[in-house]
Amino acid sequence: MFLSDVEIEAALAVKEITIDPFVVDHLSACTIDLRINETIWLPTEAPQDYEIRPKTLKARPQESWPAYSITDTYHLEPGGFVLGETYERISIAPTAPILGFLEGRSSVARLGLLVHCSAPLVAPGYSGRITLELVNLGKHPLPLKYKDSICQIAFARLGIPSSRPSPGSKKPQPRYGV
Repeated sequence: MFLSDVEIEAALAVKEITIDPFVVDHLSACTIDLRINETIWLPTEAPQDYEIRPKTLKARPQESWPAYSITDTYHLEPGGFVLGETYERISIAPTAPILGFLEGRSSVARLGLLVHCSAPLVAPGYSGRITLELVNLGKHPLPLKYKDSICQIAFARLGIPSSRPSPGSKKPQPRYGV
């Protein structure tokens, strides 16, 4: 069962969910709009001998990719791919029987912006900014700017709390230079 705005506010009040900063105007009937943070990571070219293996599939590529600040607008070209993260920090208490779902907003999706490729779930125990896998599926460059509202999160109630909550997440520090 997805949570309504009333249930989301109740979960926030008892700290099952924490959103920092929380802006009440970003709450709708059953989602909360989230904004893009200042840093995006641009993929580098893979070495000639690069081979995808289970270890590389689990890697966090942004740890080695150049970071770029989008306090000025960055234009994501058609077919382009970058990693970003939410401005808001999201936490779901490890004991909370709640699961988060990240989705794009329809207004930006209609322009061709995909905000996640295959990672929409936010598990109990997660705490941090959510990584965004940004792809421009449209025909025109899309402007990305710090604190633009480009995605939303919905929450669902689990039948019982998880016995295996997420260990959390640590994000790399930005290294500007692109």
